[in-house]
Amino acid sequence: MGADGGLVIESFADDISGVTGTTGAAQVINAIQGAVADVTLSDGTIVAGAVAAGSSSAVSTFAPAKTNLTVALTAGDETGELSVDNLVVYGGVYYNLIVLDGSGFNPPRVIVAETALAQGVQSAPNAGNTTIATGTTGEVSEVVTAPQPEQAAPPAQVVQPTPAVPVAVGGEDVVTARVVLDPSANLQLRQYPSPDALSLGLAPSGTTLEVIAREGRPVALVEGQDPPPEAAEYVDPADFLVDETDDLNPEETWLRVIYTTPDGGDIEAWVLAQFLVVRDEDGDLQRLADLPTVGLNVPGEARGTELTPPPIPEDVVTAEVFNLNPGVSLNIRRTPTTGGEVLERLPLGTVVELLALLNPATDDDTDTTLPEDAEWAYIQYRPAGGGSITGWVSTLYIQYSWNNRRIDAEELFERELIDYEDGETIGRITGGAEQAALPTPDPLEDAYVAEVRINPGANLQFRIAPDAQSESLNLIPSGTRLILDGRTADGEWARTTYEGQQGFIATGFVVISFNGDFVEVPDVPILVETTEETEDDTGN
Repeated sequence: MGADGGLVIESFADDISGVTGTTGAAQVINAIQGAVADVTLSDGTIVAGAVAAGSSSAVSTFAPAKTNLTVALTAGDETGELSVDNLVVYGGVYYNLIVLDGSGFNPPRVIVAETALAQGVQSAPNAGNTTIATGTTGEVSEVVTAPQPEQAAPPAQVVQPTPAVPVAVGGEDVVTARVVLDPSANLQLRQYPSPDALSLGLAPSGTTLEVIAREGRPVALVEGQDPPPEAAEYVDPADFLVDETDDLNPEETWLRVIYTTPDGGDIEAWVLAQFLVVRDEDGDLQRLADLPTVGLNVPGEARGTELTPPPIPEDVVTAEVFNLNPGVSLNIRRTPTTGGEVLERLPLGTVVELLALLNPATDDDTDTTLPEDAEWAYIQYRPAGGGSITGWVSTLYIQYSWNNRRIDAEELFERELIDYEDGETIGRITGGAEQAALPTPDPLEDAYVAEVRINPGANLQFRIAPDAQSESLNLIPSGTRLILDGRTADGEWARTTYEGQQGFIATGFVVISFNGDFVEVPDVPILVETTEETEDDTGN
């Protein structure tokens, strides 16, 4: 069923609504013809109940928080529902606005979500960082002007968001970067330093960008609050550089840049250094490690521009290349074998479309295996120069996403988003794409591979040293496979690389293979002497 108009949810500040202290206040305006709206928070708080078309709710008060919000619409016998996840509702002096489009009714679509100071000074920290879980494309296509409640701030007092953490770049001390891609290609400008983050716009090849900083330790997004917990575990990769002749790997280094748009606005966003030539104020190549840092949790945003983000494809399953050592690439092979012809090599962080998994069923078709047991994935890669390459890659080095959300193989099959292919399907190069010039060595050949085997849903601690009391660098999910560098003398620990960091795992929670054959821990070469005792290290 179609419906005209939209729904406006306004949460405004105490100095506007008359509510004192740090309490937030909200009002709902329903302009969806023929529909009744109910709005609730994840803790059960009713923001508005049974708001008829053409009317507004009473002012509802509640404690500001990061929350989930559900909008339910009813029109006759038909219903629609929209969930907005990770919505940060501010009290005090902040003004929050969410506008829902009613044209799709089942469900409606978020077309703007912003937060600003009521006095119009600057945007709130995390402004625009609303994650849409269901019922939306996630795109911001336009700002809708809606009737204002009597208690709300005058429209002139609400301004477009500005950077959550302004970064001053002075006069002559400007670092610049030129986008280096094929002439027809564009560089994605991401809201966060991740290939899965929302794209805020596209910068054409040859464009010059202003470089502000590189990715750094997460910071507090609200003044006076503590940084997020992950800040304590963050390790700056520049700390591992031996001397000034070394530098950070551009394939893993995200930079905070400003792109001046053709219409006079700008987009402040995150880009990977591997697609740039970065130069200092004197025109010399810039050492990435010498750049200042900005918290990796600070979102980018577009300001004063009519350019809209590129559309996000719906129901697209992607695979991102990960778990590789710096400088190593993943082979796309024509057939699902380690001896298959190499069609292309993908660097760390490359995102491709996932088409299918190789059927892991046993020879007698007893169906005793699971989707996560599939060792090969059939993917499609679209090079920047045009054309496409389809072929097989090892699942050891890819992680899956669905509509920009991490997802595992089991859920892919439960949602019927992916299917099996048999080994007879071969890879192809089409549309003028070029084959890789030289083959690369198979990283699995003659390598000791450890697979984490613990309870489903559990994680294995990834530690900086072979000691159960040492710092934890990360958590490794059950089922993850890792290449081992070697083991300690007592055999209780092994060194490996995970998500670009080197560390140790307890060998009691992995099974090890060599060229496809299972081996015992003592078969792994000794790497480091240690006599320290270990203990249960499942991270639970």
